[in-house]
Amino acid sequence: DDVNNAKSQEEAYKACFTKPTIGRFGILPNPRNFHPPPYAADNWEKDSDFARQFFCGTNPLMIEVAKDPETQLSKNIVSHFGKDKLQELADKNQLLFASYDDLADLKVNPHQMFPLPMNDASGPDGGPAPQDHPTFFYSPIVAFTYDYEKDELDVLGIQLERTDDARVYTKN
Repeated sequence: DDVNNAKSQEEAYKACFTKPTIGRFGILPNPRNFHPPPYAADNWEKDSDFARQFFCGTNPLMIEVAKDPETQLSKNIVSHFGKDKLQELADKNQLLFASYDDLADLKVNPHQMFPLPMNDASGPDGGPAPQDHPTFFYSPIVAFTYDYEKDELDVLGIQLERTDDARVYTKN
């Protein structure tokens, strides 16, 4: 009932996943009774929390401190933020990056979104769905800044593709 009367998706999510019991008389334990830690619930939308999770999470690579942005980062990231600004951050040991170089040689579309064994009856005629939903692998370069006063890592920008005209995604 709380889920149906929620005024926002966030309230519906909280009502669905934090209700301890369900059922007509509220006596059955809720199998979806998921209580995220208060910090996670309050900060999940922040870029700095994404950076914290990136740093603390399971990643197949190490975050490196950038010393020479022109050689360690892509031309697109350097031109987007400016060589001088990035070098200033690097000189203060506040510029970090993660580069998925090992993924650069993979084909852009090596697999389908719906593998055949998993979509037996999801197609329009009740059979397998057509294999025309590609899922893409990218080899991103992620630039971070480190704030010594807050002791916080933050995302500066992300470049997904390794082309000369690749877009750099930023907060704004």
